[in-house]
Amino acid sequence: MFLPFDYRRDWTIGENRSWNEQYLLQALLQFSSGYRILFGCNYAFYRFRNEIINVINHPNGHGFGGGSFYFQKT
Repeated sequence: MFLPFDYRRDWTIGENRSWNEQYLLQALLQFSSGYRILFGCNYAFYRFRNEIINVINHPNGHGFGGGSFYFQKT
């Protein structure tokens, strides 16, 4: 999940990946008050890139966001 961003262009256009789970989840969360977002790994990496890289502490300084997205029914 790349929320709140779109899937990567090189995946959708370049590799013709036609995933749609993210857009279904986005519609569910956008038009329902029955859920709350707990954590989005990709968003955390986008927003706190340096902190994530420091926590992962990879020998080459690499970091990654992951694709997990946690939400809760209220």
